[in-house]
Amino acid sequence: CTIDWFTHWPREGLVSVAKSFVKPLEIATQVSDLKDRLAECFADIHDCVHDGCEDYFSRFRRRTFVTPKSYLSFLSSFKALYFSQLEKIQGDAKRMKGGLEKIREAKDQVAVMKGKLIEQENQLHVAQQKSEQMLEGLTVKRNEAEQQRQEVQLVKEEQQREADNIRQIQEEAQHELELAE
Repeated sequence: CTIDWFTHWPREGLVSVAKSFVKPLEIATQVSDLKDRLAECFADIHDCVHDGCEDYFSRFRRRTFVTPKSYLSFLSSFKALYFSQLEKIQGDAKRMKGGLEKIREAKDQVAVMKGKLIEQENQLHVAQQKSEQMLEGLTVKRNEAEQQRQEVQLVKEEQQREADNIRQIQEEAQHELELAE
């Protein structure tokens, strides 16, 4: 029993091999029959390439072969490409999840900071009101002190006039005393 490696496999054989090849792959999809459709697609591609080889022979009289080994290599290449792309997508998804987590953390921190800012704005508003009240109190006290200073100045001037009058009377009395002596 010899195996003819150049004989084209029947379509059912191609689909069966492809199904067994993609069965262990974990493909996340919403379509339940994706693996069956993928196996059909692999068989269609292999049949198209086989037909192309026959067309090439009829045109140029040069024989090229697409063997079952070529089909298995095609499936292996797909599997390698699938896993490399899956790894890339999973890495991108992991980085995206990490980025989203950082965004959530930043959002939480911003919310905390907003709360602190509102609290500090309230404290600032209270402090401004207190300082305005204190300033008003100081202004009133300064006005009262200025009024008292003016009153004291008037009393001082009045006393100065009386002191001048008393001194003048004293000088006149002293002068009259000297004349009398």
